[in-house]
Amino acid sequence: MKPEVQAAWVQAVGSVLAIIAAIVIAWWQQRASRRDLAERDYRDKIGRHVRANRILDRFDRLISKQIEEAQGYRGAYRSGSMQVLRVPDDLRDMESEMHLLDNRAGGPGFTAINLFEEAQDLIRNGSLAITDNDQFIETLVFAQKECRDASERVEAFLSTLSE
Repeated sequence: MKPEVQAAWVQAVGSVLAIIAAIVIAWWQQRASRRDLAERDYRDKIGRHVRANRILDRFDRLISKQIEEAQGYRGAYRSGSMQVLRVPDDLRDMESEMHLLDNRAGGPGFTAINLFEEAQDLIRNGSLAITDNDQFIETLVFAQKECRDASERVEAFLSTLSE
C-alpha cells in the first residue's frame, strides 16, 4: 500500500474508534447517572418512611392524650373545656408526601388526619357537650386506629430493608 492510502486507513480506523469511544463513554456516564439517581431516590424513600414513622408515632401519642382527657369528662360535668388541637405542623408538612409511602400507608394516614380534625370540630366552639363526648371519643379512637395502621404499614416497609 502506498503511504497515502495507509494514512487514510489509519485516519479512518482512528475516526471509527473515536466515535465508538465517544458512544461508550456517553453510555457509561448515562448509566452512572441513572444509578446515582436511583440511589438518591432510594435514600429519599427511606428517609421519608423513617420521618413518617416518627411523625405518626408522635401523632398517636397526641391522640392518646386527648382520648384520656375526654374520658375524664365521661358522665360528669367538669368545669373548663377541652382544648381544640391542631394537626401537628410536621404531619401537615408530610401530608403532601403521604401518597408516596409504600404498603398503602398514605390512605390510613389521610383518614387519621381527617378523623382527628372531625373530632376537633366537635369542640371548636370552646366546649364539648357531655352528650357529644362519646362521639368525640369514638372519632378519636378511630383516628388512632388509622394512625396506627399507617404506622404499621410504614414499619413493615422499613423492616423489609433489614432483611
